[in-house]
Amino acid sequence: MRSKTTKSDVAAMSATLLRLEAQFGELDAELDQLRSIIASTASSLSTSFAELAPLTDDAGSLSQQLRDHVSSGIISLQFEDIASQLIEHVRRRKAVVHELVSRLATVVSEARDAKALKAQLSIIDSDAEVMVKSLAHRPVQQTSMATGEIDLF
Repeated sequence: MRSKTTKSDVAAMSATLLRLEAQFGELDAELDQLRSIIASTASSLSTSFAELAPLTDDAGSLSQQLRDHVSSGIISLQFEDIASQLIEHVRRRKAVVHELVSRLATVVSEARDAKALKAQLSIIDSDAEVMVKSLAHRPVQQTSMATGEIDLF
C-alpha cells in the first residue's frame, strides 16, 4: 500500500525545513562570536609574549623559566590557527547543509504530486551524497594541544 503525500504533510515538512533554515543564521552568529573570542585571546597572548621576550635574554634560572613558559605559550597560540581551520570547515559543512535544506524546502513547497516529489527528492539525495563527500577531509586531526601532537600542515 502506497502512502500519499497530503497537503498537511507538505505543510509540516515545509515548517520543519523553515525551522532548520532559521538555525543556520544562529550557527553563523555563534561561529562569528567564537572566532572573535579566539582572535582576541590570541592577540592578547601574542602581545604578552612579545613583552616577555626581552626578559629572557640572560642565562639565569629565571630567564630559562620565562623561556620555557613563553615557548609553552607560543605552542598554545597554535590553538588559534587550529580553531580557525575548524571554524571554516564547519562553515563549509553548514553551507552544504543549508543549500540542501533550501532545495528541500523549495521542492516540498512546489510539489504537485507524490511522484514528482519523489523524483526531486531522489535528485537532491544524489547531489547530497556528492556534496557531503567533498567535505570528508577534516583539516585538523588532533584532539589535544599537547606538545608533539600538533600537525598543522
